[in-house]
Amino acid sequence: MRRGLILLFFACFAAMTCTTVYADPIPDEVMKPYKASLAALEAKDIKLAAGQAETAWQQAETLLGDSKATGDLAYNYGLLALRVSDLKSAAKALERSADLAKQNGKDGALSSLERESSLIIVLLALNKRTKAHSRIDAALKLAEANDIDDTVFAGEIMVNKARLIAGRANSKAKNSTSLLATRMNNSGKRAPANRMQWRSAKYAQEAINIFEKNPDMAHKKFSAIAYKLIGFSHERDKEWLEATLAYQKAMALNAQIMKREDKASITTIGRWTNTRMHLLSSMDKDEAYEKGLCDDCWPYDGAKSGVKYITKPIKRVPPRMPSRASTSGFSFMRFDLDDAGKPINIQILHSWPEKMYDKSSVAAVKRWRYTPRVPEETDAQRKNIRTDIRYILTDYYGNDPI
Repeated sequence: MRRGLILLFFACFAAMTCTTVYADPIPDEVMKPYKASLAALEAKDIKLAAGQAETAWQQAETLLGDSKATGDLAYNYGLLALRVSDLKSAAKALERSADLAKQNGKDGALSSLERESSLIIVLLALNKRTKAHSRIDAALKLAEANDIDDTVFAGEIMVNKARLIAGRANSKAKNSTSLLATRMNNSGKRAPANRMQWRSAKYAQEAINIFEKNPDMAHKKFSAIAYKLIGFSHERDKEWLEATLAYQKAMALNAQIMKREDKASITTIGRWTNTRMHLLSSMDKDEAYEKGLCDDCWPYDGAKSGVKYITKPIKRVPPRMPSRASTSGFSFMRFDLDDAGKPINIQILHSWPEKMYDKSSVAAVKRWRYTPRVPEETDAQRKNIRTDIRYILTDYYGNDPI
């Protein structure tokens, strides 16, 4: 079963066609608010549905105690609490539901794994990393002991394990916004942060392998996170091609499930443009495309055409950081050149945060200069030139706010 079917556990009560069997009848004090929750959900009143679901769960706690029904109702309420952004209540309910999953008979271990996956996401959102780490390790041991460590739920938990390790890797680095100066220490081994990032990528790759075997069950969000973590590892080791390709996969998945302005999408695009820049400075562009650098990835779609540019930059003025800037960001831009080599028709293809860096980026590009037009140049060779400008803003401790 997937979490999208929030009320699947109990929809059978009213129709009496359910395969889920409870040893004892469910008291009316539980059923009445539960049915009210179903009605509210049908009416798309999620807040009311969550309130009624909480009442049903609490009544079950009082009247049924440690039972399968109590655990199912706790899980049901926990997911609804998530939908109304009540993370603390969701964490409490999901933890209770995971602890009672053993009441689910032969499916208890798998139910526990599913519920642990939901719980861990909430714990990380609440920044309860120590508790999340403990639940993750216990869940992975449970999965291995019950031979369900190749399930999608186990894969999701592995991704969150990878996220925790990646966070510790950044803490090990002197500055989490920059790559370490060297990938190896004096003993010839990876530097501490690089080793931890490699461990993170290992868990992420194991999760990807599971998701690829179960494409109908796998959620694109977890696959995108996994590819992003793999990219982090390669980037920290300055393996630009591998990092770029991993970020491209994460970008493609993010494009299917979120807006470009969402934080996860923004940070992935930012990291991709960084590794893409390093890749193209160390490898011939045609070779890079042959090895997998996409020529139609936004925002560079259309940049790799049959046009061979003759013009070269001769002056690039760095942009000014706006005084109102509160976070790092970027601008993706397109422009043409006049015969003298001056940028014209400057356009912002996309920027983030929205409009924060637009004026600064356009002002900088206006001051750039390229080589003047030569007789053999065509109009196409003076148009549709693309670039990106990245703004890195650090806080007092040298950390990137995003």
